[in-house]
Amino acid sequence: MNGQAIISEVNALFSVVPDRTTREELIIICPEPNCGDKSGNRSVNVKSGKTNCWRCNKGGDFVRWAKSLGYAVEEGETQAVSIDSLESLSDELDKVDRVFMPSSVGVSLPRGFISICQEPDSAYAMLIAKMARRKKLSIEVFSEAGVGFTRDSELWEPYAIFPVYEWGKAVYFQGRTYVDIPGESTKRFPSKREVKFGSACWVYNLDEVRETRASTVVIVESILNVMSLRQEFARRGITGVVPVAVFKHSISSMQERKIMAIRSVKEVCVMYDADATQSAFKESRKFMNRCRFSVAHIPQTPEGRTQDANDNVEFAVDQFLNRQFYDTAVSQLEISLQNL
Repeated sequence: MNGQAIISEVNALFSVVPDRTTREELIIICPEPNCGDKSGNRSVNVKSGKTNCWRCNKGGDFVRWAKSLGYAVEEGETQAVSIDSLESLSDELDKVDRVFMPSSVGVSLPRGFISICQEPDSAYAMLIAKMARRKKLSIEVFSEAGVGFTRDSELWEPYAIFPVYEWGKAVYFQGRTYVDIPGESTKRFPSKREVKFGSACWVYNLDEVRETRASTVVIVESILNVMSLRQEFARRGITGVVPVAVFKHSISSMQERKIMAIRSVKEVCVMYDADATQSAFKESRKFMNRCRFSVAHIPQTPEGRTQDANDNVEFAVDQFLNRQFYDTAVSQLEISLQNL
């Protein structure tokens, strides 16, 4: 395995600490079962292909070490690379730094945050369970996602809190009222005083893309859409496909780079709400010449009401299975836009 392959494998499989990573040495959270590393004590040397943890002192050849822990990496021992070869990797490392730098900044969830797993019988957890049922989701889906509540923050007490994780670290969060009130917003986003980086920096459920090495990413607007699609994909036995949320019907350059930095991704499908179909076609073009790109169209209801993947997930998945591909046919995409 050469130096560039090491960089790709490390970023695909492990939690990198970008602000301490250099061109010659990648710093990661050590995954050894009994290490307990939380700050990044393991180094992976790009030149020598060796790894070592300053905390548990376990290491050696990177490939052998990773395979001993059950990670699927390429066969064979790591090949050392020259200093000259390292220079050719600088662009790749710079890209890694730019894409993942914000992930080095964690976020504190609202004061007094408690996950529903910690107090499943509390009144707040019961309200969240009712919300899950209304959205046709199992409470297990909410539990796995770390959804919780707080009693100690007047600002956030009326909301179920949905944490956003990247590299296993909470980096953002979103609130949703326990009960939908007609005419009023059901969502609450944190202020700039509460988070340093806004929603445009983050991709909800991106860790699953990395961990499963998914080949297809479905981009939706909301966290609930992700949960609905995950549940339905699992029910139908659909694998290799992972939904992610970008929080609105536009994809920032940061979000785009993060998705495309995962080398297993070969296709991106945009599935926006019914009122944002034209945006879905336009946004899908951002991935032109980088991977296969497609659009799964969710129409309005016969009554003219906007719907999303959560409103009718069976139909949404059917639309995904019959999605329209636009690999290089720009003219086809333009025709579709004109017909909207």
